[in-house]
Amino acid sequence: MDRVSRYYLLILALLLCLALPWPAVAEGETWDVEGEWIESAAITVDGSLVLLGSRDNNVTAYDPSGTIVWAYETGGPISGIALSQDGSRVAVASEDRTLYLLDAGGTVLWTYEGKRPWNDVAMARDGSLLAAVSAEENVTALDADGQVLWVNEIRMPADAVAIYGGGDSARVLVGNQAAEALLYARDGSQLLAVQLDYDIHDIDSSANGARWAVGSIDNSVQFLDGTSGEVRWTYMTGGEVRSVSVSADGSHVLAGSEDGKAYLFDSEGKLLASVSLGDWVMSTAISADGQNWVVGSREGKAQAYLAENLSALSPLVRTAKVLGIIVGCLAAVLMIGFLLVRFTAWGREMWDERLLDFRRTLREIWRCRISYIFLLPTTALLLTFNYYPFFSGFYHAFTRWKPGIETVWVGFDNFKYFFREDPFFWAGLKNIVIFVLTTWAKTLTIPLIVAEVIFHLRSDKLQYWMRTAFVIPLVLPMVVSTLLWRNIYDPHIGLANELFGALGMESLQRVWLGDTATALGALIFIGFPWAGAFQVLVYYGGLISIENSLIDAAAVDGATGLRRIWYLDLPSIVGQIKLLLVLAFIQAVQVFQLVFLTTGGGPEKATYTPVLEMYYQAMRFDHFGIASAMGVFLFVIIMVGTIINMRYVQSSNT
Repeated sequence: MDRVSRYYLLILALLLCLALPWPAVAEGETWDVEGEWIESAAITVDGSLVLLGSRDNNVTAYDPSGTIVWAYETGGPISGIALSQDGSRVAVASEDRTLYLLDAGGTVLWTYEGKRPWNDVAMARDGSLLAAVSAEENVTALDADGQVLWVNEIRMPADAVAIYGGGDSARVLVGNQAAEALLYARDGSQLLAVQLDYDIHDIDSSANGARWAVGSIDNSVQFLDGTSGEVRWTYMTGGEVRSVSVSADGSHVLAGSEDGKAYLFDSEGKLLASVSLGDWVMSTAISADGQNWVVGSREGKAQAYLAENLSALSPLVRTAKVLGIIVGCLAAVLMIGFLLVRFTAWGREMWDERLLDFRRTLREIWRCRISYIFLLPTTALLLTFNYYPFFSGFYHAFTRWKPGIETVWVGFDNFKYFFREDPFFWAGLKNIVIFVLTTWAKTLTIPLIVAEVIFHLRSDKLQYWMRTAFVIPLVLPMVVSTLLWRNIYDPHIGLANELFGALGMESLQRVWLGDTATALGALIFIGFPWAGAFQVLVYYGGLISIENSLIDAAAVDGATGLRRIWYLDLPSIVGQIKLLLVLAFIQAVQVFQLVFLTTGGGPEKATYTPVLEMYYQAMRFDHFGIASAMGVFLFVIIMVGTIINMRYVQSSNT
């Protein structure tokens, strides 16, 4: 066996080793549940029974396949569900002001009516104690027979309650809208109060109370020490955290967020898995051992994950599956190629003759491998931050896209929307035409005049200092300059109105950025006298590159002053003019910062631009697909305009 064959087989063996070990993964069971959204959930230790409470007033019990075992209808939307450890008792909180205790078959054992709608309910593992919170700013504790043990007032309404322990050692944990986590003994005495930073949506605890999990409106999941209340770790999700659940031993934490995802953590805060339901995850439940769990969304979908398919949710495993498929396909292609080269005349001819140049190229690359290795980081960064967003924008322009939640192909619907139904985008296009024309005018006049003046100065030192004077403003960020001009236009203390007032011209005073008649003109005037340092230097660079022999010949022919500028200077710097016109066109079409920092597109639609509307669609309305479509449309405009611009300037020079 020759050396090429040995190397070939070695690479093939390595690829096969990488491709074979990846296991097949299963997905969680997904159920569609009738109702507006699933507000609460509970699950037994072994995952054999899942309880869901929805806003259509139904408590429904499912087996792991999603088959309904039993259902019970209350008089109002379900706000909380709790299970005893053995699953023989089910506590239900409803917005009909009633607490229900059901048995394992869904039969009512007793009810308790409060004064206000209940927000949540909890039950001790042995079923001996229940606790519920309502909009009445108190927490109520009941025994197993439905008798009230105590009622404690709290500063603010509470949305969350949990119980850990059992018997006389049972403890009630409350999370309220004053960002307080409150701990009560079975007799109602307060044991601990922990002040957090943000309102608490949900709270849960391990079986012994050593660890608490808190979900807050600031998008955070916090894991606390149950003894001291010290925060052990915090994880920030993409939305308000609506639900948290802790396994009995505290080894797993499950959280549901308004970003449409459920997150599974270990006790150290490491993200073990995440799943996307496409809409707010309103409810979560995890079994005592952390191996079975269920999540429910606002749009009425529930997903149950049992021990045998839990590993499928790991981001590492999902990535490994994709990589395994890719590597396996590559290994198969290499195997087929090796067999063709080794055992067929056509394959040997292909290897020895037609692929000779390709093999030489590979050898050259290998010989210079160190150089290519050093280029890899730069190439990877370019692909990640330049080319990937570019192609991603093109693809998502044809989708209804909610990053991390859903991507649904909709064809040209996004383009139809802003072509037919978005008046702000078309108002922005009209303004863009004005911006382009005025930017071109400013680019072709003042900077060129300044460059000519500097070029014609007789003193080299004076030229140097003038160039330096125009370069210094480049260090000033455009944000600072824009905010300065916004203060100049201030109708009360701004320099513009103060100047007119000092000159006795009060009739010219205006609310410059707040009047539809003056807002766009005021934005165009920003930067006066428009002698941009970049444009001046580009023109000046073109002028100093003119050969002295041409200047002398023009002087001999009597071309001085304006005649020299028109017949010598301008034709000699056509390349610079072309460059600045193209850049000015692109800058005008993409104008955003100037408008965003001054008028925000107002008043009405007077200063709107397409890029500003694209920003609003993405960042304020969460219409990322529409924003991507707008970006593609603007890309086409810029590309076509640039091509026409370059050809026109070139043809005028020939």
